[in-house]
Amino acid sequence: MFGQNQQQPDPSALLGLGIAFFFGAVAYGIAKISGPVFPIMLCAIYVSSIATSKKLALKIGLAISVIELLLTPFIGWQNFWSYNLILGFVLAVIPERLVSGVVRGSQLQTPKELQKQLRHKEQLMQRKQKSPPNILPRLEIADIQLPDDLAPLSFMFLGSPGSGKTQAILKMLSIMRDRPDYRVICLDRSGEILEKFGDRDTLIYNPRDSRTVHWSHRSEGIEFETIAAGLIPPNPDAKDPFWNEAAKGLLSDLYAQTYNNSEVWEMIALRPLQDLKDLLTGTLSATYLEAENTAAGIKSSAINYLRFYKVLADNQATADFSWSRWGREDDNRWIFLPIFENEAELFKPLYTMAFSLMLRGLLSNENHQIKTVICIDELSALGKLVGLERLLAEGRKFSGIGMLGTQLTGQIANIYGEYGMQTILQGCCTKLILNCRDYSTAELCSKLIGGQERLETTHGKSSNGWFSETRSVNQQIRETFAVLPSELQALPPLEGYLLIADGTKPARVRVTPTDYPLKASRFVDAAI
Repeated sequence: MFGQNQQQPDPSALLGLGIAFFFGAVAYGIAKISGPVFPIMLCAIYVSSIATSKKLALKIGLAISVIELLLTPFIGWQNFWSYNLILGFVLAVIPERLVSGVVRGSQLQTPKELQKQLRHKEQLMQRKQKSPPNILPRLEIADIQLPDDLAPLSFMFLGSPGSGKTQAILKMLSIMRDRPDYRVICLDRSGEILEKFGDRDTLIYNPRDSRTVHWSHRSEGIEFETIAAGLIPPNPDAKDPFWNEAAKGLLSDLYAQTYNNSEVWEMIALRPLQDLKDLLTGTLSATYLEAENTAAGIKSSAINYLRFYKVLADNQATADFSWSRWGREDDNRWIFLPIFENEAELFKPLYTMAFSLMLRGLLSNENHQIKTVICIDELSALGKLVGLERLLAEGRKFSGIGMLGTQLTGQIANIYGEYGMQTILQGCCTKLILNCRDYSTAELCSKLIGGQERLETTHGKSSNGWFSETRSVNQQIRETFAVLPSELQALPPLEGYLLIADGTKPARVRVTPTDYPLKASRFVDAAI
């Protein structure tokens, strides 16, 4: 004797059975008149629904119809109903072989399926807007071509060193180089990107490079308080915010009294404190400088952020470049800011200010004809960028696109705070998640990919005597991640998961490494 303890049948299998019966009944009535029109119609429905996630019933019905279509020359159209009944019954009694274990939530798909869905959605959008097909090269991540309407929603590349993050970014930049509607400002660690995509029109900013453009507070053309705020940000870890705020005010007033970089460096670092007090007499900062100890503390706080001025002061070339003007206008020249390991801390405040001022200019003009890409392959290499969170939230309005990379999400949280990190991750809607060796980063990325409810079936058997046994089949729903953190930690190089901005199901993808010809030198020493 056999006993079974089984819950209700899988609803997806019942739905498939019902659809099969319905199609069979319709086919039986139509077959005598229209012949193979019904199977052909069903195939068309299946193809048209390729971009939907609820296609199980159509698959079942299509499979039945294809089999019957092959058998009709031998059996005849009038036998459709009986074969639908037989095949539907077979499908119903083995649902575990045909039905996914995922009841609801995030589900993975293949790269081929993802590409088909993106193309289908793009074609629907073009028909709806009556726009011509795009003839320009499409942006591409891990061999997945992206519709142009996804670009303004920004990109995030997460992965440990050696995971393939830079290769994915290089591929995007190579396509942007071939398109006239993109320009890029790029923080370039070690000059690797400049070496591959620089040309004679490229702008370079590195005060120690002979090819650099020249900048000063007088060439910027905006309020000195804004420049000072970009250089000396609030320090969230400081017990007393007074020192940074006072140093920022001091620098703003110093800018108003000086006319080039060498004067700034001389007054802040080389001249006696009394000379600085005399120069700033009558300004708001003068009140901070009355007490000797307070004045020395404020000056020391300012110098901590302004040590790079020694390098700027050594170059006497005329400064005429403005970061905010480049951001505001449609200057199609690319800008590279190469930063090398031995000078990363020295130039970090300067480069942070450059990006912040550019963002202010970009966000002041809603009539851009060229898309501006802010490419930073390691976001933690800079301080907090004023305007970045707004750019990611409102980038479409200003034709601004973030293309950001990071190794650890905790590094972003240290700079922007927990809320700022969430804003940045949410603003970068398309994400490529590669190997994440850090568990906290892997756990957060696993949550980004999404959770799911899985229907799990367990089989049991127990003996009640010599000639009897009881078999049981139990089903339960369990919540889990679509991709576990441990799976992300164990990913091989160049493999990861692509999350698309429009809510399409994620896919496991592989980054194809590419060699690029060298077009420019990483560094040309200005001292030679």
